[in-house]
Amino acid sequence: MYPLYTLLSVISVGQFIENLQMFGVLYFLMTALLKCVVLILAAVTGIQQLTKMKSYRVLVIPACAVALILGLTMSKNIAEHIYRHHFEILVPYIWVPMLFVVPGMLLIVSLLRRLTK
Repeated sequence: MYPLYTLLSVISVGQFIENLQMFGVLYFLMTALLKCVVLILAAVTGIQQLTKMKSYRVLVIPACAVALILGLTMSKNIAEHIYRHHFEILVPYIWVPMLFVVPGMLLIVSLLRRLTK
């Protein structure tokens, strides 16, 4: 499954230190938690700066609620996750607007600004 987890199941030091999988699981959980905290803090701080709010603390609970709801929409396995999120959500709703709609709108706005000058 995961190389680190498999490696930790094989390690045996003098038949005294065995079954180190719990350290691998602890490592995975701690890094996932740290990543979530950093990403939520970055998002909340960015929204606070964009909206020129005095404090970001008002946004922490709603951002955590959104992260929780998005976390509950996880797929059963990685193949389903890739198919569902990549081909059904990412391509039609994010890639197409970012590759065609946004540049088209920027082109139209820049042309209109040149014409008004």
